[in-house]
Amino acid sequence: MYSRSGGKDRLQVVMSADVGYIDRLCDDIAAFLADAGLADLEFDITLMLREAVCNAVLHGSDRAQDKQVRILVECGSESLMLRVRDEGPGWDWKQHDWSPPPPTEEGGRGLFIVRHYSDGVRFNDRGNEISITKRYKAREEGMDTTKQKARREVVMGQVLSAGVLDEYRADFKSYIDGGVRELVLDCSSLEAVDSMGIGLLVATHNSLTKLGGELVMINTSEPIYNLMSTMRLNRHFTVRRA
Repeated sequence: MYSRSGGKDRLQVVMSADVGYIDRLCDDIAAFLADAGLADLEFDITLMLREAVCNAVLHGSDRAQDKQVRILVECGSESLMLRVRDEGPGWDWKQHDWSPPPPTEEGGRGLFIVRHYSDGVRFNDRGNEISITKRYKAREEGMDTTKQKARREVVMGQVLSAGVLDEYRADFKSYIDGGVRELVLDCSSLEAVDSMGIGLLVATHNSLTKLGGELVMINTSEPIYNLMSTMRLNRHFTVRRA
């Protein structure tokens, strides 16, 4: 069972607790975001949505397809609210450790991803509903693309991974807060990127596009370029080979 309803700024989906519906759900959310003028949020929102709905299906509903999962997406002037609710008994979210699991663990990263890509996460008392907030630039303000963008070029080190993310994240944020709108990453020396590094690139790109800016990767090696292409990130921001 799968049904959807809503309007321009509100979409509600009710589906059976079946992971087979998740791709269809993400397609509907992507179309909804595009119609709402928020296509630049698609990567973040569908990433968080997959994690939240998978938890609702696999853990909250224990894959029982006679149970339903309810998804609600609402757009305000400056933020989007995503709610996912299942019919399960809930869980003790107050005891959850929000830190990422050890690299050797195969699972346990879902809620960490949701928290990392959102601007707020909360649960109801029972623990069977998660509410996720994602802020964005007010849609009615628009963007002036005629102004010259401030440009900053950054020479990347050998790796972009968990161990160096805090430093890069702080630097990128300071550049953007300082008015940079074209952030160019010279990847001549970059040899390795992990999933968290990719997450930082996507988050930086999203921050820039909200301000009418862009992220550009230049001088990427063939392996790095191929990784970006495989993840289809070259469709989100510019990636140039060496």
